[in-house]
Amino acid sequence: MRRPDRAVAVSSLMLSVLLLSTAAAPAVAEPGGEVLRSLVDAERSFAHAAADESTRAAFLRYLAPDGIVFAPGPVAGRPLWDARQERPSLLGWEPEEVAVSAAGDLGYTFGPWEFRAARDATEPDAAGHYISVWRRSGDEPWRVAVDIGVTHDAVAPGALTVAPAGLAAGTEDPDAAAAAAPTLVAALAADAAFAAAWGHGGPAAAYGGWAAGDLCAFRSAARPARGRDAAIERIGAEPAPGAVAGSGIAASGDLAYVYGASGDRPDSAFLRVWRRTADGWRLAVDVAEPIDASASSAFDRDFTGATMRVDLYHSGTATAERIALDRVRIEGPWPGSRTRLLDDSNLGKYLVEVVDLSTNLTLFSHGFDDIYGEWAETPEAVAGTWRTIEEAVRVPEPRRPVQLRLRKRDAHAAFVELWTTVIDPASRFVDRAPVPPADVWTIAEHGDPSVKVDLLVLGDGYAAEEMERFHDDARTLTDALFEAEPFRSRRDDFNVRAIDTPAAQSGISRPRAGVFRGSPLGARYNTFDAERYVMTLRDRAWRDVAAAAPYDVVLILVNDRKYGGGGIYGLYSTAAARSSYATYLVIHEFGHHFAGLGDEYYTSPDVFEHPEGELPEPVAPNVTALHDPEHLKWADLATEGVPVPTPWNKQEYDRRSREIQARRAELRAAGAAEEELEKLFDEERAEMTQLLGDERYAGAVGAFEGAQYQPQGLYRPSADCIMFTRDDVGFCAVCRRAIERAIDRLTR
Repeated sequence: MRRPDRAVAVSSLMLSVLLLSTAAAPAVAEPGGEVLRSLVDAERSFAHAAADESTRAAFLRYLAPDGIVFAPGPVAGRPLWDARQERPSLLGWEPEEVAVSAAGDLGYTFGPWEFRAARDATEPDAAGHYISVWRRSGDEPWRVAVDIGVTHDAVAPGALTVAPAGLAAGTEDPDAAAAAAPTLVAALAADAAFAAAWGHGGPAAAYGGWAAGDLCAFRSAARPARGRDAAIERIGAEPAPGAVAGSGIAASGDLAYVYGASGDRPDSAFLRVWRRTADGWRLAVDVAEPIDASASSAFDRDFTGATMRVDLYHSGTATAERIALDRVRIEGPWPGSRTRLLDDSNLGKYLVEVVDLSTNLTLFSHGFDDIYGEWAETPEAVAGTWRTIEEAVRVPEPRRPVQLRLRKRDAHAAFVELWTTVIDPASRFVDRAPVPPADVWTIAEHGDPSVKVDLLVLGDGYAAEEMERFHDDARTLTDALFEAEPFRSRRDDFNVRAIDTPAAQSGISRPRAGVFRGSPLGARYNTFDAERYVMTLRDRAWRDVAAAAPYDVVLILVNDRKYGGGGIYGLYSTAAARSSYATYLVIHEFGHHFAGLGDEYYTSPDVFEHPEGELPEPVAPNVTALHDPEHLKWADLATEGVPVPTPWNKQEYDRRSREIQARRAELRAAGAAEEELEKLFDEERAEMTQLLGDERYAGAVGAFEGAQYQPQGLYRPSADCIMFTRDDVGFCAVCRRAIERAIDRLTR
């Protein structure tokens, strides 16, 4: 990615553009002159578009649908750019080297860039080199697959040169297959050997064995090093290259690339471009850019290290929506990442942004869902009933006045501004009263909160004499959570704490049963009149308690026997700790809260209104509307040979589900005890485990129709998953990856 100066947060890279040069592309030598010119023209058109229109428009036009940028680690570029605002700054660049594969479908360019904070500035505020990998299919236009950059002193662009051509697969043997897949395996093997050599002998061993003679190595604070010897001399001690996060190869098998991040936190991001030669794969371009130092310094520059909580009132109906500020409060140390300040997950119905008033740069962003978003889909809200719900957003405390902006997805899933206000953290109206003391105790401690997922367990409806029970429930149920993959493998990435909140009475409110309790956190069954939906609408009550401990995610255990729970992305999850299905409830609802997973079931009744006609693509990572079966949402995890959509015995499943639902309704109408209802759950689980386990594509990843309360039009990744049934099958591969990514966002 083209980089801003170090006085601007590295995670806020999206700036407007000024061309360094608008000269016409010079002629380039054959072979492949026309294709090379087309790539140079694409790069320069990209730069022109950024200067003439906006950086955001240019990146959204020229980035590939799955294009990668670095902010500061590798992230999906289009969601990041889509969430960006226009910038008044100027950045310019010009290519000085170009390479294209023999197939004309993959290439790269690199060259210098300059950044100006003001459009009329005569001198750049920062400079460096960008490196972009481009790809195209057939006659389609070139699009950016990967974009990264480094910073150093300003340099004028050199004369445009063409990198040596690689050896296309099959050219050394006319009868050899020219398929790219075998050569990608070889390229990845070369990259792994390069990384291993670096680990054992440093850059001298790695470059000495694997670098091309014309290698160009890029690092910040230094101009590019051209050639093997120059790279060895220039580059000092660095961590060994880390795991590859993504890769690609030309159809001709002569050009390939890999990217990822190195180090445990990680310490740097990397891009490497490989060229196939008669001597095997050789490294042509090597880029490594520090992550922690730059991002941490940006955090320290822009934020104090404390947490700022903004309490709000969210009011309206299904068609009208209003936000009102209640109070601004400073709490304990910021528990979230101090290096990944911009949310690249593309999750959540809402997005909160902290925006610098002087530069209009977004300093921090985070996607989330809220209770109001669910209220707006109820029949009451659709009928025009107005309601006000307490909410809050938590952000790092800024060092200077900022704009706090809330954005909401429109009908096309794009974020549009909903509400904004200016907050001066030095104002006398900011509440800085000390956080009240609380009985905080530790279940598991694995590191500093800024590099761990901090899970906080709260109890509601536990009387003072039941605190030992709460302690047992908290330990037992979090242990159960960490027995489910991928939580089990990533257990050391979590800290787990709990706070005692003794209640005057045992249990929580169950309005349908005429049971009411004044529990400390206000959790209750029958939220929005849904039988088993357990939530609290007293946002300030639970947050005031939680403020005593660092937390990224919150699990509220309610002291009740009745099956029930809930989970909202970025808010909290709940579970009935005394239910015989408590383990399932904790894991399933935590999947909603932590990773934004959608419900995959569709036969159970719910209280929400659903759209008619063609359904939009859901934001949830585990549900798709399958508008384009050729580009499945989770195509990289799809099982080879599995058709999309994927056939399954849906008719029989639906028939049995309807029968069970009818029996459940009869039991409820008769006032059956919870034990009787759980026996029906047990029967259902045994039957559905066998039915779905006998599916032809059981265990495979495809696209199975029926998900997110919709029997038609929405699809889930696997025949069975803990987000679909209560069967003891764990998370499917797609859900596991979504959880892994959520963990990484807080720990990497």
